Amino acid sequence: MKHARFTLVETDHAPASGQTAEAQSGMADIVAGLDSRFIPAGETLARLVEAMGAVLSGIDTMGQVLGEDSGEDSGAAQALLSAAHQLREAPARQAERAQQVAALCRVMQQLGTHSAEIARILTVLEFYTVNLKIAAAGADEFVEFANDMSVKLKSGSREVEAFNNQIKVMQSSLADMRRVDDVLARECARVIPQVPDRLVAEVDQLRSRQMWLAQVAAFSRDIILRLQGRVGVALGAMQIGDITRQRLEHVLDGCRALEHALADPQGADKDGTRGHMLRLYGDQLADLTGDFIDQTGDLLDVLGSLGPDCAQLLNQTHRDATMQQSGHFLRNLGECIAGAQGMTGQLQRANEKAVEIADVVVQVVHALRQRVQTIESLRFDVDYMAINVNIRARRDAQIGRPVAVIADEIRICSQQLAELILSIAKVADDLGLQSEAFENGHDGGAQMGVDTMLTNALAIIRQGAGQSEEALGEVDRRAQGIAGMIDVACDELSICGTLSENLRAMTDSFAVLAGTDQPDTNAASPHPAATLMEDIARRYTMSSERRVHDRHLLPGMAPLTGASTGHAGGPGAIYPPPDDDDALFDDALF
Repeated sequence: MKHARFTLVETDHAPASGQTAEAQSGMADIVAGLDSRFIPAGETLARLVEAMGAVLSGIDTMGQVLGEDSGEDSGAAQALLSAAHQLREAPARQAERAQQVAALCRVMQQLGTHSAEIARILTVLEFYTVNLKIAAAGADEFVEFANDMSVKLKSGSREVEAFNNQIKVMQSSLADMRRVDDVLARECARVIPQVPDRLVAEVDQLRSRQMWLAQVAAFSRDIILRLQGRVGVALGAMQIGDITRQRLEHVLDGCRALEHALADPQGADKDGTRGHMLRLYGDQLADLTGDFIDQTGDLLDVLGSLGPDCAQLLNQTHRDATMQQSGHFLRNLGECIAGAQGMTGQLQRANEKAVEIADVVVQVVHALRQRVQTIESLRFDVDYMAINVNIRARRDAQIGRPVAVIADEIRICSQQLAELILSIAKVADDLGLQSEAFENGHDGGAQMGVDTMLTNALAIIRQGAGQSEEALGEVDRRAQGIAGMIDVACDELSICGTLSENLRAMTDSFAVLAGTDQPDTNAASPHPAATLMEDIARRYTMSSERRVHDRHLLPGMAPLTGASTGHAGGPGAIYPPPDDDDALFDDALF
C-alpha cells in the first residue's frame, strides 16, 4: 500500500510587493494551511495502516489459538470426550472386574486349601521319619536315610510356608480391590450418566464457542481488510494536498517574476503583460481549485466511510459476550469436573489397585509353578524313601514288620502328594487364565487417568481462553486507536472546506486584477509575457498546469503538451513532458 508523503518547501521569500502583494500573501497562507494539515494527516494515515496491520496480526493469533484451519476437535475436546467415554464404561468395567476378582478369590481359596494339605502331609512325613528311627532301633542305614529325608521335608515345608504367605498377600489385595470397587460402584451410581452426559454437552459448548470466536475473528478480519482498502484510496487522494501546494508555489513564483518585470523601467507593454499573466495565473488557480474541491471531497467521503466500519469493529457486544461466555463456560466446566472428582479419584485408585493385583498375580503364578516343581521333586524323594525302606526292612526280619508299616504310610502320603500336585497344576492353569483375563481387562482401561485427563483438558481450555481473550483485548485496544486516528485525520482535514473557499476567492481576485488589458505582441520581440511564460513553464511539474498554460499561448509560441517547453538558454528547446500527474508523483510515494 502506498503512503502519501508531503515535502515542506522553504518559503522565506522577500515580503510581497506590487499589485499582487495581497494575493501573494493569501496564497502563502493557503500553502501554510495545506502543510499544517495535510502533512500531519498523511502521518496519521500511515500510523493507521500500521495499526491495522497489528490488528490483523492479533486476529491471526486468535486463529492459531482456535485452530480455525482444522476441521477436527481440539486436544481438549478429545480429552473431554475420552474422559466421558471412560466414565460411561466405568460401571461395566467395575462389574466385570468384580467377577474377575471373585474368580481369583475362588482360585486363591483352592490354592490355600491345597497348600494347607501339603503342609499337613509334610508334617506327617516328618513324624514318620522320627518313627522310622525308633522302629529301626537306631540302625545306621535307616537313621541316615531318615535324617536326609527330614532335611528335604523341612525345606519343602519352608517352600510351602513362603507360598502360603504369597497367597495371603494376594487375598489381602483382592479384599482391598473389592472394597475399592464397592466405593467405585457407589460413586458410579451417584454420577453416571449425569457427569459424562454433561461433559459431552460441555464439548458441544466448546465447539460452539470456538466456532463463534472464529466467526468474530473472520468478521473483524473482513472489516479490517475493507478499512485497509479505503485507507489506501484515502492515501492516494491525499496527493491533492501536495499537488495543490506545488501549483500554488508555481503561481506565487510567477507573481514574483511578474512584479519584477513590471518594476523594470525599460519594460514594454506592462499593462498587456500584467493582464495576460494574471489571467494565466487566475486560470491556473481556477483549475487547481476545481481539482482540490473534487479530490478533497472524495477524500473526506472516504474518511467518513471509515466511521461505520470502525464502529462495527468496536461493537462492545462482541467483546462483552466473549468475556461473559468464556467465564460461564469455564465455571460450568469446572463445576462439572468437580462433580466428577469423587468418582474419578476412586476410578484412579481402582486402576492403581488393579495394576498392583496384576503384578501380584503374575508373581503368584510364577512362584506356584516353581513350587509345584519343588513339591513334585519332594514327592519323588518320598516315594523313593518308601520303596527303599520296604526293601531294607525285608532284609532284617527283626525290624521288618514295624518299618514296613511306616513305609506303607509313607507311600500313602506320597500318593496323596501326587494327587495334590495334579490338583495344584490344574489350579495353576486356571489361575493363569484368570490372570490373563484380569490383565486384559486392566489393559483395556489403562489409559491416562480420567482425573488427570480432565484436569489437563481444563488447563488447556483455560489457557486457550486466556490467549483468545488477550488477542481480542489487543484487537479491541488497537481498534480504539484506529477510531481515534480516523477522528484525528478527519479533524486535520476539516480545513479543506475553508481552503476551498479561500482558493475560490483568490481565483476571483485574480480575475479582477487582470482587468481587460490585452498584450500588444508588436510592442516587443520577444514579448515580456512570452518570456515570463517560458520561465514559469520550466517550473511546471503537472500535466494539468501545461494544459492550462497552452490555453494562453501568444502567437508564435509552441504548445507544452506533447510538444516543447522553453529552455533556460533560450526559447524553443525541446523537453518531452510527462504523460500525467500520477507519473510525476511516483517519487512522492513509497
